[in-house]
Amino acid sequence: CADPDCPRALTHADGGTLYMVEGHGENARLDFAIVRNSSLSLALGGSSGRGISYPAVPLYRDGEPNHHSVASHTGLTGQMVNIADVYAVKDFDFSGTRKFDEQFGYRTRSVLTVPLTTDYGELVAVLQLLNATDPDTGEVVPFSAELEPVVQVLAGFAAIAVQQQRAMHDQKESLRTRA
Repeated sequence: CADPDCPRALTHADGGTLYMVEGHGENARLDFAIVRNSSLSLALGGSSGRGISYPAVPLYRDGEPNHHSVASHTGLTGQMVNIADVYAVKDFDFSGTRKFDEQFGYRTRSVLTVPLTTDYGELVAVLQLLNATDPDTGEVVPFSAELEPVVQVLAGFAAIAVQQQRAMHDQKESLRTRA
């Protein structure tokens, strides 16, 4: 399940973003691949056919690891980050989130950011889930710490799927250049 919709349903998240790792070393970055938000009826990237114009998130800036963004921090450390209210956090730069919120009249509160790594520890993507909702009331709540291990397992399966898709794409490209 390399789509944010699987863990979104499990965690009752209103939104989800899948960032794909592109580039290597100090040039590595997280490119937006899929953006979904149920309450905004927003679907970008992936199978939506709608492009994403948000800038990539660099994993390094000026040769230093970029721990300012929660997505890049998660990618660099390989650690899941669970935040109850992003507006109350000072450890990460959520200016992009605030711009999104202003643009769409939205209020991002809870965020769960998960690394997608292969069995060999290679980071292939980062999944970010937004605004867990109580299924009975619809109220935005923090992401349940009890669900974190389940989400981590799903992330592992997603990483395998992403790695396989990339390998198939690379094989097709290799065959195409030989023809």
